[in-house]
Amino acid sequence: MNQDRLLALLDRIAFEQQCLRNQIIAIAGKPETIQDDILKHQITVALWHSGEVKGLINLAKKVVEYGE
Repeated sequence: MNQDRLLALLDRIAFEQQCLRNQIIAIAGKPETIQDDILKHQITVALWHSGEVKGLINLAKKVVEYGE
């Protein structure tokens, strides 16, 4: 798979990650507006992991683009 195709794939994964994050917020609301402590914690954790995925995607893109 060439560099352009890998970058396109990573862009698509990033798009899907953002869609998933938006759906979590649409279903449960933003953590600061949730009254139930357990649900609030679970949503916060899900959003944190979503952010980690985004960071890994960005790192993978740098590796593909620059070999670092």
